[in-house]
Amino acid sequence: MSKSFSATWQLRIPVLVFLLSLAFALQAQDKVDTPPKPTNITSVYQAIGYPKAAAKAEKEGKVMVKILIGKDGKYVKHEYIGKPDPVFTEAIDEHIADIEFTPAQKDGKAVKYWVSLPFMFKLN
Repeated sequence: MSKSFSATWQLRIPVLVFLLSLAFALQAQDKVDTPPKPTNITSVYQAIGYPKAAAKAEKEGKVMVKILIGKDGKYVKHEYIGKPDPVFTEAIDEHIADIEFTPAQKDGKAVKYWVSLPFMFKLN
C-alpha cells in the first residue's frame, strides 16, 4: 500500500465514524434503552482498506451491512442491504466478524440487536 493511499485512508476515518454514528441514530427497530456502540470500528475499517481489484478497476461504492450483535456485544451474523459489488463484499467479509460492540441494553438486560453500518469505497 502506498504512503499516499494510507494517508488518504486515515483522513477518511473521521468521516466513516460520523457515518457510523448516523447509521446507529437512524435505524428503525425495537427500541432499546442503550444502543450498542462499536469499540473497534476504526481498526476494522483500516483492516478492510480498499480492495486492490476495486482500485485497479477504478470501482467505487457504498455498501450497507446489517449486523446482528449478540448479548455479549460480539458479531453473530451479517446481511447486505441491496446488491453490492462482490469485490467490496469479499473485502468486508474477511474482517466483519472482528467488529465488537458494547451490548445493547433493554430493561437493564443485554439483548441481541441489529445495526446497520456503511462501508464507503471512494477513490481520490
